[in-house]
Amino acid sequence: MNTLLTSIPREGPLAQRGISLLIYSGWALTLLYFPSGVLLFYFGNAVYVRELLLAAHLIACLLWLHRTGDLRWVTRQSAILLLVPLFLLPAVADPDYRFEALRTVKWTFFWLDWIFIGYFAFQKRRWDQWLGIFIGLTAMELLLEALVGAYEWQAGRYVFSTPTTWNERTIFGVQNVKELTLMGKIRVRGLQRDVFSFANLMAMSSVLGLAVASLVRPFRQRVAGFVWAVFFAVMLVVSGGRSALLGIFATAVLAVAYTVDYRFTHKWSKLYLLAWVGIAVLISFTGVGTITDAVSGTFFGKSHIGDASSAYMRDDNWDNLQTALEQEPIILVTGAPIGALIDSRIAPMFHWADNQILWDIYHLGLAGALAIAFYFFRVMWVGRAIPQFRAMDVLILCLLFVLGEGVARESLTFMGCMPLFVACGYSTAASAASIATAPRSEPTKPRSGRRRRSKALGPT
Repeated sequence: MNTLLTSIPREGPLAQRGISLLIYSGWALTLLYFPSGVLLFYFGNAVYVRELLLAAHLIACLLWLHRTGDLRWVTRQSAILLLVPLFLLPAVADPDYRFEALRTVKWTFFWLDWIFIGYFAFQKRRWDQWLGIFIGLTAMELLLEALVGAYEWQAGRYVFSTPTTWNERTIFGVQNVKELTLMGKIRVRGLQRDVFSFANLMAMSSVLGLAVASLVRPFRQRVAGFVWAVFFAVMLVVSGGRSALLGIFATAVLAVAYTVDYRFTHKWSKLYLLAWVGIAVLISFTGVGTITDAVSGTFFGKSHIGDASSAYMRDDNWDNLQTALEQEPIILVTGAPIGALIDSRIAPMFHWADNQILWDIYHLGLAGALAIAFYFFRVMWVGRAIPQFRAMDVLILCLLFVLGEGVARESLTFMGCMPLFVACGYSTAASAASIATAPRSEPTKPRSGRRRRSKALGPT
């Protein structure tokens, strides 16, 4: 058995080639998911080949980790995320909610795949020209997305418009492309299915720029990072999808603080994150309409961007969800999918919760919701002692963004959470390496304990 686990060495040319193949193939697969709307528009249900490729990549990662002996550590750190499909399993059995539950379960596989990519990225000892190629391809794809959105904003029409004769539903029952307006103005969609996916991608791009600007040392690179971040933040605002603004604001404050005083900010960054956790929980249970109305009215006036009617609609969703929790408190213990097996009045899935915290509580119960939060806490706790570990700073920046957007959106089911899980995987690998190389203290000699016991008992 030991021979099987170590049949592929962790170092050497063979290991590095295998790691490179897994990283770049997973990266390429992620890029195939970015222009989701335009691919569905032109290729229809054929785009679900991506799901087969995702499954193949996951299997390849698991086999590689098994053969190198790393699978036990990685699964022990990430197994808690499997609570999501476990709790949703009863909803899959319900034909009315089956496809919605399966769509959510699919995101668990995304999370694991990105964790594996981050894990392998730490083990990559020497990067080649392919790193620059993939960074360039990613930047080009994100810029193209933003430019398409800018054109739609200026022209007042979509680049690809849904024909009335086109089948508007996928095989999973999801509307392929949504054309939404806000006070008579189109809500920019870019190459995505809807404005929310476009806004999430713009926000993710902005956060990546903030991460670069806050952690690199050359002045020009910092400026380039902030310019990138501002450009995509502007596209986020003009799109009309403002759910991610709170996350961008929380991330930007910390990023600027890093550039002013890195040591001080690094020391207190986790406390800053904890403060935002409290803010997110408070807003989730009190409402966001009044806050949005005040902020939007101050900065955007009476323009369509400043319209807060959708925020009050979100508050209504939260009220309905909290009412369900009050009327059926068993949901807090078992989660709604399992609770529906006990009480037929409980809906296994709550569509459009518009809040990640409330979504977790409704579907996973309090214990399950806390378990998902504990995953991120554990990743940071295990990696806390690694010296000069800037990936932890990136993890906190990405977690702030996902947490902030999660106040008004199920942020863990959008592509914008990808950098967070890659950072988690990288941190997990670094933690494993740190533990493996840490000096072990000598065990206490048993006879010293016996000597102390005999003295305490006195002469016999």
